[in-house]
Amino acid sequence: MNTETIDKATSGGDLLTWGIMFGLLIIATIGLAIWDKKNRKD
Repeated sequence: MNTETIDKATSGGDLLTWGIMFGLLIIATIGLAIWDKKNRKD
């Protein structure tokens, strides 16, 4: 990704969309990690 693409993506509502997408991705990753640890304990 070049700087021009990043500048377009960070303008206005697109920044919010990217923030939500990254947030959900992080939550999903953490959730899966916790779920995996719980399953291994059982």
